[in-house]
Amino acid sequence: RAAAEEEGTGVGVVMLPWEAPGLSADVRARMRALSQNRAAFLAPPPPSAASPAFEFDLDASVAVVLEALSVDKHLHLERQRHTLVPRAVSEEAFFSHYFAHL
Repeated sequence: RAAAEEEGTGVGVVMLPWEAPGLSADVRARMRALSQNRAAFLAPPPPSAASPAFEFDLDASVAVVLEALSVDKHLHLERQRHTLVPRAVSEEAFFSHYFAHL
């Protein structure tokens, strides 16, 4: 989950969590399929000793959020957002929970 600027061009390059190097094809597929799981947007994953506390700043993550929405070919992410925000969860909580599950 990183947004970086290409040197000297001013063009932002966004890497989505499932694009991180070293992930197996199976892990990548499960991460992309997460947008179909309604529960992933409603609550953060349970805390564990293996993973540190997840912090999410919507303002700082706009590029990643927009990229995730734009590459969602089947519109699962946008449908979940339309259904759940703001009825069941705030927009910031929606994306915080989603990215925490990734």
